[in-house]
Amino acid sequence: MNIQKKLNILFAGRGTCHTERLLPELVENNLLISDRQFSDHLRFLYLYTDLLAYYDNNNQRIEQNVWRKFLEQDDTVIRSLILHSNIDTLKKSIHKHFLTLRRNSTGISDNHSMNTILVVAQELIILLDYWYKNLSNGDVVRAKLDAIIHEEINTNISKIYKVLQQHRKASSIQSFINFSVFLYQKCHNASLWRLRTDLIYDEINGTEPNDEQVIDIFDDFFDAVFNTIYALKELSASDYFDTLFSQNKEPHVALLIAFLHLLQYADAHLNFIPQRTLDHYYRHVLKFNNNPSMPDQAYVPFLLNPNHSFAFVPEGSLLVAKNPVNGEDILFETKRNMTVNKAKIAQINTLLITKKFDKEGYKTVEISTTTYDSKLLQALPFQLFPIPNNHEVAKTQSNEQLAVLVGSPLFYLSEGMRTIHIKWQFTFESFQVLINRNPNKKIPTATFLKQVAGMLYTMSQIQITTKDGWLSIPEESVALEFIDEACCLHMTISLNAEVPPIETLPTGYKGGAVNPGTRTISVGLRNEASLTTHTYI
Repeated sequence: MNIQKKLNILFAGRGTCHTERLLPELVENNLLISDRQFSDHLRFLYLYTDLLAYYDNNNQRIEQNVWRKFLEQDDTVIRSLILHSNIDTLKKSIHKHFLTLRRNSTGISDNHSMNTILVVAQELIILLDYWYKNLSNGDVVRAKLDAIIHEEINTNISKIYKVLQQHRKASSIQSFINFSVFLYQKCHNASLWRLRTDLIYDEINGTEPNDEQVIDIFDDFFDAVFNTIYALKELSASDYFDTLFSQNKEPHVALLIAFLHLLQYADAHLNFIPQRTLDHYYRHVLKFNNNPSMPDQAYVPFLLNPNHSFAFVPEGSLLVAKNPVNGEDILFETKRNMTVNKAKIAQINTLLITKKFDKEGYKTVEISTTTYDSKLLQALPFQLFPIPNNHEVAKTQSNEQLAVLVGSPLFYLSEGMRTIHIKWQFTFESFQVLINRNPNKKIPTATFLKQVAGMLYTMSQIQITTKDGWLSIPEESVALEFIDEACCLHMTISLNAEVPPIETLPTGYKGGAVNPGTRTISVGLRNEASLTTHTYI
C-alpha cells in the first residue's frame, strides 16, 4: 500500500509551536523603562553641554560652550544630530507663514510672518554650514551636502539675493536688509556658499518682481533645504554604525562610544524588569498557563494495491511526510480506524445559498448546487479523491435512503402565505441524457419532460420540520416543472396560513425520521412509490 506525499494545499490548519502558545502580553515587551538608542545618547550629551559651565584658571565663568568642543568634528556625533533634526514640525510652521503671506493683502509687508521666514532661512543656512564643517573630508554625507549646495541651494540663494536687491519694498525693510547682508558675508570668499553672478547681473536690470513672485522664490528655497535634510537623514542612517569603527576618532570620543555601548547592556537588563513583572503576575498571581498545543492536520489519500480488495488502517498508525521548509520527517497519526477499499466517487455536489430581494423588497433565498464531475476532479493539481474511469451502475436502494435534506437557519418562515423555490440544476450533458431516455421519439421533448415531472410529482414527498415534529406538505401545495432552457427541475412549494413556521425539531425528539438539528426541508419518495418502472430516469 502506497501513501501519497502530503501537499501543503491539503493542510487543514497549521499547528502551533511552544513560543506561539505564549500570551502576546508575555512576549511583546512594550513597557520600556529606557528606550533611548545609541544616537539618542549622543544627542543628549551634545545638548547637555549647554548646561555645563566652564571656569578658567582665574575662576571666571566662560560664557562660550567649551565642553561642546569635545564632541564636535566627529562623524558619529554629527550624524546623530542629523538623524534627530525635527524638520517636520518646522516645515509645518513655515508652510503656515507662507499661507498667511499669500492670503494677506499687504503681502511681504507683513513683518511678523516675513521676519520669521527670514530668521529661519538664516538659521538653516548656518545649520548646513555647521554640519559641513564638522564632518570629515572623506564622509559620504559631507560629499552629498557639498554637491547639493553647489548644484541647487546656491541657485536659490542667488535668486533671493537678486530679489532683495531689486524689490522696492525689500530695500526699505530692515529684516530684508539684514538678510541680504548675511548672504553677502556668507558667500564672500567662501568655497561652499556662492552667489551666481550670471543670475544676479542678468536680471538685476529686469522688471521688479511682485510680492507673489518673491514668496515663490523663498518657498523654492525652503523646499530645497528641507529635501536636502531628508536626504542627509536617510544617508546618515544607512551606514551610521560603520562610523563607530573609524580609525580617526579622538581618544576621548572613542572612550565615550565604548561607555555608551556598555550602557546599552544596562538598558537591556533594565527594560527586562516590566516583562519579569508581567510574567510573575500572569503565571504566579493569576495562574495562567500556556495555551494548549495544536497538532498539524493533513488530508492523506490512500492508493490500494491492485492485488488486494481492501486494507485496514488501525487507529494510531504513523504516516511519514517531509517538512517543506527544512526537509525533516514529520510523523502524522491516524485518529480513527479506516478501511481502504475500491469505492469510487463519481461526482461531488455543493449547495450554494444566495439571498435576493425583488423590487417590492421581499427577500427570497435561492439554493443552487455546483457539481464537480469526474473530469473536473481529475483536472485538480492534486488527487483529492480516487476517481473511476467509468461510472458504475448505481445499485437499487430503499425508498428511505433516496431523500434530500436541505437545512439552514435561513429557513425561518413565519405564518401566512409563503413560497419556496427549489431548483435542481443539471449539467448540460446529464440533461441531454435524460432527454435521450424518451422511449417514444415521436413525443416532443416538452411533453416528455412534462410526463417525467408528473411521475416525480406522484412519487415525491415533501416534509418540513416544525416545533411539533416533521410535517408533510399536501400534494396540491407542490408543483414540479422542467425548464428546458435552464436545464433544471423547478420545484415550487406553496405554504398556506395553516402550515406552521419552519422550526428546529424540539430537543429530545425521538420520531421515526432523522433529527437534522436545524430548520430543514426534506424532499424524498413516498413509501408506496415504486422505482422499478422508472429506472430510465
